[in-house]
Amino acid sequence: MPNEPTTRNKIRTTYKKTNGKPAAKQGTNLNGYEKINLLIVMAIFMDKKFFKNIGITPRFFGSRIKGSLYQKPGDFIVEEILKKNEICCISKENVRIKENIPTKYIHATLVKKNISTFDACSIFARENSLDYSSEVSFCGLKDTNGLTAQRICFRNNGKIKKPGFNSFFLKDFSFSDKKLAVGEHLGNRFTIKITKLKTKRKKAGELLQKFSEISAKGFPNFYGLQRFGIRQNNHKLGKLLLQKKYSDFIFNFLTYTKNESSNTIKLRKKLEKKFGNWKACLKIIGNNAELKDEKELIENLSHCKSEIDAIKKIKTSGFFVHGYSSFLFNLALSSLINERHENVKIEKIGKNTKFDELNKKLFFPILKKEGITLSDFNHNEKKFCVNNHLRNTLFYPKNFKYAIKNNKINLQFDLEKGEYASILLDFLVETDSEKLN
Repeated sequence: MPNEPTTRNKIRTTYKKTNGKPAAKQGTNLNGYEKINLLIVMAIFMDKKFFKNIGITPRFFGSRIKGSLYQKPGDFIVEEILKKNEICCISKENVRIKENIPTKYIHATLVKKNISTFDACSIFARENSLDYSSEVSFCGLKDTNGLTAQRICFRNNGKIKKPGFNSFFLKDFSFSDKKLAVGEHLGNRFTIKITKLKTKRKKAGELLQKFSEISAKGFPNFYGLQRFGIRQNNHKLGKLLLQKKYSDFIFNFLTYTKNESSNTIKLRKKLEKKFGNWKACLKIIGNNAELKDEKELIENLSHCKSEIDAIKKIKTSGFFVHGYSSFLFNLALSSLINERHENVKIEKIGKNTKFDELNKKLFFPILKKEGITLSDFNHNEKKFCVNNHLRNTLFYPKNFKYAIKNNKINLQFDLEKGEYASILLDFLVETDSEKLN
């Protein structure tokens, strides 16, 4: 998918290396930003097991810069690059619709802070008498946590009265009879700050220069952690859908917990105890914003004729199979990259996939171990089908720039759509945090 979906859009999780105890319980002082944005401090070591869960097995790091990432929204800026190399800027200007030209659609730049693309578009649609699922579209998802800008499209109903909200606003309006579709952008420009620098300035400069030179050789084009959601289980849920194990999907979707707030963990345990009693489950969730997708599923289960009907009505249901296909790609790339470091194209499996010899060699052992066949991806439910395509095994950041000032490093680089800044940062920065959305 373009950029990865997240199922828990209201939480940003940061992992901190500690002595095996949650950092917050060791006296860590959470700043205001972290408290406001429900930052969860968990005890987990960034070792091979953590990445192995999403199919990434090789972890080949040399010397890296030591510092902090993702401390506040302005530390992670994403600006969408459009087809004519136009940049969607985060600046607050041109925020009014000056006139309404009678076209089918209005295009606008959505600038958001610490909110998912899904949530921002949903709120905008609700407040402007639009149907979110059918009348709003965008080129790609952008990171939940950070400051981002992207083009979106919505039906011109002549009633757009509220383009600005607390956590996002719209600007640069234009009128068109063409609807924006997923993947119509070129990529994204990232502006990232490394703060609380622990590496000496001279050494940091040397590492940055070396990194700039290495980037010309390419980095493994893995799907990053954000692709798999806060709970890091999008792929496991996708596999259950392909296997048509809908009851198992529902149980895991509602009750499985990992990397979530203590309150959400408690609620999921209660849901497990009352599982099947949907009226009681709705009462348990109440108006909890972190479990809005779960609430939607339970409401669907209460009135839909079948489990599959209830599942496919969830807004995020189409992304779980994408997650599983991404997991299989990561496994195949891990296998390949251990043998050779070169840019070739391998499959992101979907419906009607046909393998060439290289992909047969890579994927057949993986699929056999997973107990999945290619025909499983030709699901009879359209919403659980994903398109197959070839994906490069390496990616090359463009326009890489850096500046060291005081105790900070400012980075800027461009990536093509579907490439992950978090993967690149893994090779450059040794930090106590990982970005999950």
